[in-house]
Amino acid sequence: MAQKIFIHVGAGKTGTSALQSFFAANRERLAKQGVVFPDTGLVSINKGLQHHPLSDQGQYANPDALRQWREIGRIDAPVLIVSSEIFHSKIDDAGGMAFFLTVREALRNKDIRIVFYLRRQVQWLQSAYSQWVKFNLQSRTFSDFVKEYKKSQLDQIFSFATVFGTENVIVRPFERAQFEGGTIERDFVALAGLRWDDDFALPEGNSNPRLTMDALELKRMVNQFAETSDELSVLTRDLLKYSASVSEDSRTLFHQHEMMDRAGQVRYEQSLEPRYRRIAKTFLGREDGVLFRDGFCDAKPAEPRAAGEQNAAATLDQVVAFVLLQAYRRQRALENRLRALEAKAE
Repeated sequence: MAQKIFIHVGAGKTGTSALQSFFAANRERLAKQGVVFPDTGLVSINKGLQHHPLSDQGQYANPDALRQWREIGRIDAPVLIVSSEIFHSKIDDAGGMAFFLTVREALRNKDIRIVFYLRRQVQWLQSAYSQWVKFNLQSRTFSDFVKEYKKSQLDQIFSFATVFGTENVIVRPFERAQFEGGTIERDFVALAGLRWDDDFALPEGNSNPRLTMDALELKRMVNQFAETSDELSVLTRDLLKYSASVSEDSRTLFHQHEMMDRAGQVRYEQSLEPRYRRIAKTFLGREDGVLFRDGFCDAKPAEPRAAGEQNAAATLDQVVAFVLLQAYRRQRALENRLRALEAKAE
């Protein structure tokens, strides 16, 4: 029987950090079931395990990526797991499908499964935008971002199916009610055909917390003036601290974003229903064509209101005061240390 390799391609903002933290915390326990996380191309970020260098994309440009995939293809283990949310955007790039055709060839002796967690597109766009603002990758307003962003998770799924075969693509709707066992960790263990171990360690909280709307808007504005991402690291920590202090939702895995008014979100999702039905039938074998079951489009939406980014821009006083206080405290602590050093020198 061919050895299985599960390539977890994300998508980003669908619990990838939670899964990668789970992999890191339970590497030895999973090894007892014959699961190997290849060290080749592996990095550890924020207490998780990721194979970002195997994507050969962006900051992880890697001329050895295909050689490393061939090394993974030679590993003798019942189950291999490779995980990187960068993979799902890689396949959209020029040469992306050709890259994965070469990956498929490098793994030709393996039973390959592509694992794709799919979130409602309108919620995914808002979540991804928030992430990119947080990490200094966006300074545009959300409305401008949406007008210019061209990639689609839905297209990416079919691209992976073209390369690896429809039967080898596992699509999992990103909804708690559809997760096996109610959590993404249990869901992945089940889809991989593994046994849930009650001794598995589960990371506490959300390893990738979000910024509240006012903190996000302040960060977006500051991003325009930053010369490097490093110079904003302290600000980002302060804004995350602020967000956690004013909103419990900042650390929840499932979150309803409201950067677009609700009526607009519903219209957007309704426009995607034919494509959702196709995915449900093609990859989940659901003849009724129902992909998401959260009732997002069922209830009558509230009256349109100002978009969240506009509301946030009008109410920045609190977050600005918090950031200034943090800066003042650091300055005072530094002055106290300097005075102590001066006194000691005297």
